[in-house]
Amino acid sequence: MSNLDFWEWVDSEIERRGLNYYRMEMSSGGSNGVLSKPARNQSNPTFGACQVIAHGFDLSLERVLRKAGILDSLPPEVAEEGEAVRLFRQLSPPLRRVVIDCMHSMKNLQCLQLTPDMDETDDRQWIAAAGHLVDTMPLERLERFTADLIDHIEQEKEKRKRRGEPQTVKG
Repeated sequence: MSNLDFWEWVDSEIERRGLNYYRMEMSSGGSNGVLSKPARNQSNPTFGACQVIAHGFDLSLERVLRKAGILDSLPPEVAEEGEAVRLFRQLSPPLRRVVIDCMHSMKNLQCLQLTPDMDETDDRQWIAAAGHLVDTMPLERLERFTADLIDHIEQEKEKRKRRGEPQTVKG
């Protein structure tokens, strides 16, 4: 985003929110002119100006710094990102660590080519994630985990049987 684009964005947000530069400067504790002078000249936004804008617009400082070009912009969001973050936040801290470790393992797997056009049902992806768990779990936990997994599979088979669904597994 160019300086001109940034200040046009700030101007439109100020107008949309019914604010003005002076009120934003005073409410955030910034000095008079920290916003208005660079905005008038459309010069590079300063860190201080970004702090005042973030406070005035009730946005994160990081977001404003990215918009100003002080921080690099984030890569475009992928469709699964929101779901992944929502689910991740619901996990306990130890499980978050397992998920992060699994992601590192899958990213670094040399023996598995993960390509965007790979079939979602390809068992190699699931095997890679399970392999990470096997490699990192203490044997006692792995035995309990395997027993729980087998119990879960049997329960799912029983549910499918009651619903009249097929019992076969693809593979």
